Amino acid sequence: MAKRLDYVVKVEIFEVQDLRWTPKRSNVARSEMPNPMVEVTVAGETRATPRKKSTASCPFQQTFLFSNVSLDRAEFQRPGIEIKVLHATFFKQEMIGMYSFSYEMIYRQNEHFLSRQWVALAQPDRPSEPKGFLKVSLGVFGPGDQMPTDEAGEMEDDSGKSMMDRVLATPELRMTYYHLCVNVHKGQDIAWMASDERRREAKHQYWDPFVTVRFLGVNLSTEVFRNTQHPNFNQTIKLPAVVPCMENTIQVEVWDFEESGKHNLIGKTTLGFSEIVKQALEPRWVNFYWHPPAEGFLKKVAGMMSAARREPTSYGGRILISASVQKMASPTPEVVKCAPVTEPELQEYELWVDLYEVSGVAVGGNLPTEVQVEVQIGPKVIRLPALKERSGAFIFKDKDGRMEAEKLFLPEPSMSYDLIINLYTKGIWGLQSEETAYVTLPVRQMMQANFKPRWYSLKPVRSTTDDVQKTGGFLLASCICIPASQIAARPRKPRMEYRLSRYVCRTFLYQAVNLPISDVDGLSDPYVKVSLAGESRMTKVIKQALMPCWFEALEFELSLPENLALAPDLLLEVYDCDWIGSDELLGSLRYPLNKIPKEWLDDPKWFDIEGEQTQAIRAKILCSFELVPKKEIDSYPFCADISPRSKFCTVDLFVMGVRLHSSVVTPQSQPLVEVCYGRDSKKTEEPLWADATTEPEEGAGGKYNYLETMEIEVDLYKNPIYQSNLEVTVLDRAAFGHVEIGHAYIHLNPFYP
Repeated sequence: MAKRLDYVVKVEIFEVQDLRWTPKRSNVARSEMPNPMVEVTVAGETRATPRKKSTASCPFQQTFLFSNVSLDRAEFQRPGIEIKVLHATFFKQEMIGMYSFSYEMIYRQNEHFLSRQWVALAQPDRPSEPKGFLKVSLGVFGPGDQMPTDEAGEMEDDSGKSMMDRVLATPELRMTYYHLCVNVHKGQDIAWMASDERRREAKHQYWDPFVTVRFLGVNLSTEVFRNTQHPNFNQTIKLPAVVPCMENTIQVEVWDFEESGKHNLIGKTTLGFSEIVKQALEPRWVNFYWHPPAEGFLKKVAGMMSAARREPTSYGGRILISASVQKMASPTPEVVKCAPVTEPELQEYELWVDLYEVSGVAVGGNLPTEVQVEVQIGPKVIRLPALKERSGAFIFKDKDGRMEAEKLFLPEPSMSYDLIINLYTKGIWGLQSEETAYVTLPVRQMMQANFKPRWYSLKPVRSTTDDVQKTGGFLLASCICIPASQIAARPRKPRMEYRLSRYVCRTFLYQAVNLPISDVDGLSDPYVKVSLAGESRMTKVIKQALMPCWFEALEFELSLPENLALAPDLLLEVYDCDWIGSDELLGSLRYPLNKIPKEWLDDPKWFDIEGEQTQAIRAKILCSFELVPKKEIDSYPFCADISPRSKFCTVDLFVMGVRLHSSVVTPQSQPLVEVCYGRDSKKTEEPLWADATTEPEEGAGGKYNYLETMEIEVDLYKNPIYQSNLEVTVLDRAAFGHVEIGHAYIHLNPFYP
């Protein structure tokens, strides 16, 4: 499952002008004024302003804040903010007009905020007929983003013109109307289920496919083609569109028709409207991937009971589409016939796949008894013989691991099938294999690959929001797609020899600095997980720290290839321990095994921690590694105590004052400054030394002075490679004790004598 982030969406409704409401009931006078109400919907949550009575222009001045809007990348790109202006009575509501925004378009604005913008309201199917105008501000803020204050002044209007005349005369709101024309030409290999009981009884082997296109609140579909894998649609879906607009994502979906109305979604993709306005989309193949519905009673029941989402692990077919725009004075939605087109040219390729090892796979927390690999490239499916466990891994023999060359005829790489490798496992009590994990490799990636095998991280087939960072195992393979014209110059090389030996891996973990904030208290509870070839070990959790000190040595024995160039990288993952729910990945580090010595003789080294949250804050971890063949272990003894040498020092700290933001200050504020050093090895939330100021000598309104000296007697590390820090916390009075306002660290290394 794609990673999800929590956003805050801010919507400010200022006013509406020149509403044009046409009553639906014949007994209502057309001159009657509407009772406007604004309804805002974000991620399925709807809020509304109070209703105004009998007016076409009125202020609202209302702000809505939507917190914890959880979105993955695809949802972030789709329209998700919908604003409707309604005529509201006691009994019913009628929509006057609406406008929708995508999160991504708002997020691209300066400071992620669109300030005091006039937008034209319209019915989705008739955007060229404005029903009035709405003044609105919107903001979309991700983790760490600052929410700006909208201090723009009100727009003055002394022209005497109506709002309709003023808006249409304003360059940034001058509108151009189009027909968005999406041509659906044909489909190939549309997925089907011969085992579907209803279809089997009706001798109806294939799906009944149709295509739906969605944009700007309007959706239209092609006709349904019955019982076919290869429909010739040759239809154009015309949707009304307007420029400028705050949406860009066109959704294209392939469905299987059901008489009950519960149609089956086979696959979906997106197109960019702004790109099509600039340049028409030439005919191209779009591939779809899906996960077929569960077959058999037990699997269906298990699927219904599981909250996990099944990932798309099978090829679902492809459609040939093209798209363009046509300027129109009054575009309306319609579906019309279109002429067939010439398909994109094909080129001959060969696919070479060599499989070596599967490791790190678990079924219910245990090692499976056997695994089986399935390789898919478009409609072609090859399932290899099952493998039995050997020394904690599953090794392919030469005759099974080398697949025969597959001849393929493909369009350009961006339109070609992906290679999908699925992993099936059987546990101790398993009666049949179950699909567990998979990896997807685009053709372009395989065209750039060399003959050297590499490790691929397998994704779990079933995943939840909390499983984003989890892996389903690892696969060592060589996957190459080569044009037939290059085979003579680059013939296929013999399969590499692959043998395992026993090793002992040692990881020495000292400190980390500048870790991301993960918890609501402005801190994290970090620990490190070390993983290699299916084995893993973890450090203790350091509670409430962004600069943790572990000083732990982890050692474990495992099987690795004799040729360490074929071994996976050592993986270090820094997690925040969440006492409720799943732990959050803060960042990671990979280190190649062929660079790890048998004995690390130098000082430990600071490494960058890679991750979405760590790039801007320069998070680092201090560590070192050793990798010793089992047969040589007596020559390299293990030392579990890696605490650095220290010296007794006195640190004088003069606390002058604090300056607090107005948002955290109250009339009763009397903040204290707490200073700590070190952590207890068992109770990691407890400092080795701590002191605090008294209440401030003077100050108010966020400016407080202490003028106090602290004398801190501590043991500081002798080697400056290790970081010594004071932890500073600002606390304020609360009804019960004190609340934490903020945290900071003071690096002592620059002050060493």
